[in-house]
Amino acid sequence: MRAASLCLLFAACASVGALASPAGFEDFVGDWSGSLQRPDGEPIAMSLQVEPVAGDANRFHWRLRYGGEEVRDHTLVVRDRSRGAAAFDENNGIVLPVQLRDAELISVFEVGGSVLNVRYRRERDGLRVCVDSYSEGASEPAGQQVRAWPRIAVQRGWLTAR
Repeated sequence: MRAASLCLLFAACASVGALASPAGFEDFVGDWSGSLQRPDGEPIAMSLQVEPVAGDANRFHWRLRYGGEEVRDHTLVVRDRSRGAAAFDENNGIVLPVQLRDAELISVFEVGGSVLNVRYRRERDGLRVCVDSYSEGASEPAGQQVRAWPRIAVQRGWLTAR
């Protein structure tokens, strides 16, 4: 019964998720800076530059920088505006799916045994950045056909236009 309830819940969420923002990728364009709070509580400087690729309305330069690291030069590629479907092309062979929902870009992926849920939310006065990660091996049984992750590393950031 619980498994059936969970399936219904996921189906309901999937149907609500189908109401993607028809546009909005352009709302992320800008030169953003601020800080990201690491899981240990220490802030780290963060900047993000987003600009359209000349001659291509479906591609945006997405340049990230954390602290003193080199710039990570990625490309946001819009695949289907009506569904809010896009991808972050890291320009190194890695392409991560992205969904735009209600002014929020969401990407979930696994790297090095950890699952990351990365969200960029455009708000009136800036850009909220959320990175939640959990280790694949740290899950625990939480009921019939359900596993939970009790330890989550949380990072939060706030960027404003420069």
